[in-house]
Amino acid sequence: MPVLFLKMNDGEDVIADAEQADGGWKLTNPVRLAMTGNGLGMMPMNPFITDKEVTIPNNFIVYTGNPDDEIKNAYNQKFGSGLIVASSGLLHG
Repeated sequence: MPVLFLKMNDGEDVIADAEQADGGWKLTNPVRLAMTGNGLGMMPMNPFITDKEVTIPNNFIVYTGNPDDEIKNAYNQKFGSGLIVASSGLLHG
């Protein structure tokens, strides 16, 4: 499953391992993005449930996209595979 950015119709910004499901999206380890005094913060999308997977209907999602490498790496270190993607600016041919 790819790590995707999802803009929710309530204005929340979510990052998750995501794949399309019947009439919606299956999100694994979804987290909300928020600006804090220390920069970008990530917190569970819903801290009141223990489920690692949730399904969100299509009508709750405004759009999806690929997060930049810095956000994807931070997500993978804390909540995902742990794999880090090199920034294209660091690679020289």
